[in-house]
Order: sequence, then C-alpha cells, then structure tokens
Amino acid sequence: MTPHEVIAKCAELGTPITQSTLANYKKWVLIFPPKVQSLGRKVGKVSDYRDSTPYEIYAAQRLSSRDFGFSLDYISFFRFQWLSGGEELIGGQPLDLFVEGGALLWGLLYTSALKNFAFPGQYLAFFYPLERLQQVIDYVRQVEPASLPQGEYSLTGDADWGKARGMVLLRRRGDGHHVLAVMYETGVRVLTCLGQLPEAAK
Repeated sequence: MTPHEVIAKCAELGTPITQSTLANYKKWVLIFPPKVQSLGRKVGKVSDYRDSTPYEIYAAQRLSSRDFGFSLDYISFFRFQWLSGGEELIGGQPLDLFVEGGALLWGLLYTSALKNFAFPGQYLAFFYPLERLQQVIDYVRQVEPASLPQGEYSLTGDADWGKARGMVLLRRRGDGHHVLAVMYETGVRVLTCLGQLPEAAK
C-alpha cells in the first residue's frame, strides 16, 4: 500500500491520520516498516506498506488515550507480544497478566478490524488467564446460555490458530454492550457479542 492508500483506509476505519503520524508510527514500532524502493536519481523513493498497516494503526489508536489510555511504549510492547505468539518469557522475565492482557486486547482489536468489525464507543477491558477460561464459560452458560455459539470451540487450542492464550471481555461504558473472545496464538474466536454472534465475527 502507498502512504496515501494507508491514510485513506485509516479514514474509512474511523481512525484518520496524517503523513507525519504515519511516519511516527513507524518510528515508534507500532506498524511494520514499509519496503522502500528507489526510483532513480532525482526521482525519489516510494514506500510500500503491508496491507495490514491500517489495521495495526486502528488497534494502536483504540488502545491509546482515545479509549483505553495505554502509552505508546506499552502499545508497541503489546503488539510485539501478540505477533510473537505469546512467549512465556521476555528478556528472561516471566510475563504478567497486564502484559499478556494488553497483547490479547491488541490482537482482538486488530483481528476484528481485519474482518471489518469495529467496536464503537468506549469499552472497559477484562482479561482472564488460561486457568480461568472454563470458570468464565460456566458462568456465561448459567446467566446467558443463549449467547454462546452452538458450534464447537476449544478452550485449550485450535487446529488453525494454535494454543489458547487467554480470554478478553470488553464491556462498553453506558449500555453494557459486551464482547467475549477466546484468544489463540494467531487467531481469535468471538464467543458472544450482545448475546448474538455477529456475522462479521464468525
């Protein structure tokens, strides 16, 4: 994608940016760097961004002070943690729930945007580690049984997306709109959204 195409797509996603913002996001490691090709002397260079770039920008902007209030340093770290597949150790140190939770949230926003499924409004985020997944599902089955999908899903792993990493619950401020999703190494399965699984998230 050219810089102009990235900027246009970001505007479609509701996260408008400028050329300087795009350059800053590259500097802050919030997106993959573009491939830069020289067009020859006195002609200049052209930058080619990945097709995923607008969606990475969407996730970063939603996580920033606009909605969730994370710093750009944390967002870059969350992005790295999600894209690395959920390593248990970073720099020799075990991950805490905050870091892994932030990574899960980045992955949910990014993956949902890829499917053209946005989260309008401001949300509160709750993270649950692997050992709590069955407890959360049992509670949802008890209080809102119709909200869970009828198809099979695994709380340990997925044939296409790898091992389970945790669960994210988003609840919108004001009206209680919610999204419950199981996060795998490279994918997301939305279990319930306002009591009904949206077509875009299937």
